[in-house]
Amino acid sequence: MKKIYTTALCLLFGCITVSGQVATNTESKDSTNIYYQAFLQYCSGAPEGHRETLLVEEDNITTKSIPRRMGAFDIEILNYSAIKNRLKKETSLTVIRIIPLRMEGGVFFIDIIPFGVTKSSKGLNYGNSGGYGIEFRYNCSSKKFELLAVKRGSV
Repeated sequence: MKKIYTTALCLLFGCITVSGQVATNTESKDSTNIYYQAFLQYCSGAPEGHRETLLVEEDNITTKSIPRRMGAFDIEILNYSAIKNRLKKETSLTVIRIIPLRMEGGVFFIDIIPFGVTKSSKGLNYGNSGGYGIEFRYNCSSKKFELLAVKRGSV
C-alpha cells in the first residue's frame, strides 16, 4: 500500500511540475512562448489606429508561435521562395528575421532584425541597418522568463 501512495505522489508531483513549466517557454505555440513575447515587444511601439503588414522570415524555431495579427500589425510569414516571388513584383522588401534565443552573462536575448531585401543576379541581398535586442532573465522561482530590456540598434 505504501508503494501505491508513493507512486501516486510522484505522479502528482510530476504533473504539477510539468504544468508549471508552460508559464513562458521556447516550445509552446501560444502567447507563453518567449519568441511571441519578444515579437510583442517589437510590435508594441506602433501608434493606435495605425495598420501595417509586417513580413517575417519563416524559421522553424522562432516563428511557429507568431500569430497572423499582433496589435496594429498584420503578420505574413514568408519562406525564401515567397520572398523571391514577392521581389519579382517589387524592387525591395523589409523582412524581419527573429534570431533564436541565446545567452550571454546570465542574460537571455533574442535579436529581431528588419532587413532591407533586394534581388540581384546572384540571389537575395539582405541589408541590415540595426535591430532590436530583447533581453530576458529566467526566474527559477516562478519558472518564467522576465523581460529585462528592449535595446534598439544593439544588433
